[in-house]
Amino acid sequence: MALFLLIYPFLGAMIKDKRELAEKTLEELFPFFFSTISSGLFEGKGEITPLPNDPRCVNMMSTDPNSQNMIVHFMYSTGKMTMELGFKYFQQELRFQHNTENMRNASVFAQKDIASAFVEIARKKIYEHKIKVVRLLHPDEVVDHIKIEHPFDLDDPIDMIEDSYDGFSKDQKEALIAIGYLIATADGSPESIFTSNPAVLQQIRFFNVSWDNCKSKLQSYGEQHLINLLTGINVDSIPVIEPFFSSVIINPITGEQDPKKTQKLYDYLSAIGISKEEYNEIALKNKLLMQMFCEK
Repeated sequence: MALFLLIYPFLGAMIKDKRELAEKTLEELFPFFFSTISSGLFEGKGEITPLPNDPRCVNMMSTDPNSQNMIVHFMYSTGKMTMELGFKYFQQELRFQHNTENMRNASVFAQKDIASAFVEIARKKIYEHKIKVVRLLHPDEVVDHIKIEHPFDLDDPIDMIEDSYDGFSKDQKEALIAIGYLIATADGSPESIFTSNPAVLQQIRFFNVSWDNCKSKLQSYGEQHLINLLTGINVDSIPVIEPFFSSVIINPITGEQDPKKTQKLYDYLSAIGISKEEYNEIALKNKLLMQMFCEK
């Protein structure tokens, strides 16, 4: 019985793997994970090769015939991903393995973060391997020309989104999230209505802040302090945070704007120097742009 209790969760996870991979390939399940590793380690030229008879495993190598000295083997099982990297430098081989959990149903941002962490570890190990090999072959040579390269695509859409918030300080980002919480709960809604909102979770991820810190700032310094932090921000910075504000005024049951939440939003905007008319014009422009892109 005890053995069954130990094995049962593992068998359940294996069944989930089989169901996932029956509908999609590993690359289709985690596209941002693999594209981030391709960009970080293979200058965007990483090509996925599935292993025959095992949908849980793939290899990645560069399509550049002059860069065939590195391979990454991936094995997905029970929601975990194992990455094994092989790299040759002057015929001296580096091999190491890295494991990560929480891959099942990983969001775009989680995939990117997990892959980026692996890329940074791999770059460091490759750098150290190169230094070791050069010193082995040429012990009298001063090794100062080997560097860690960062060939990430400058047009990475997620990086571009995160960069669009550079105009806000960390304090202002935390204040904006806390203000959003006050708006979302203006009708008496519980905190969970705010923290379970996908748009809120996405905005927290874009800002690279934690909800606990935002909440602590509100509790420690109060509402007026948050308003003071945001007072005088340029109206040109509002378009990038309008989707976040517009999401927190929606009633999750009706799908419509809640009057109390909407009025609270206008009150806060007025307090920081943004008129209702200015905000509504920005919201309309954003809506029209979204419709235009979605129709293409």
